[in-house]
Amino acid sequence: MNFFDLRQAYHQRLCTEIIRVQQDGETVYFNFADKGNKASRSIAQGMVAQMRCSSTGKSISGQVAGRIFETVTKNFLEQAFALLHHYTARALVVFYANTHNGF
Repeated sequence: MNFFDLRQAYHQRLCTEIIRVQQDGETVYFNFADKGNKASRSIAQGMVAQMRCSSTGKSISGQVAGRIFETVTKNFLEQAFALLHHYTARALVVFYANTHNGF
């Protein structure tokens, strides 16, 4: 698996296991957005669009979503770092600096 595929799989797990649509009166928002903050709702909507999510699962509590997020993210990071085993720390720093306009 390469980084692109790994990232897509990570996003897909976030979409299917965590992200849900919620409604409070007339306000519709994603469960990881601050329902009282228009900017937060807009950012969440953009993230979901970028990941191409279609949230259809039933509602989950914040604690459950947080626990799932921790597990999914830990698995993603473990797999990502495993793909880097052949790089030296210096090579990673140079790569990051070159792809992110320095630090």
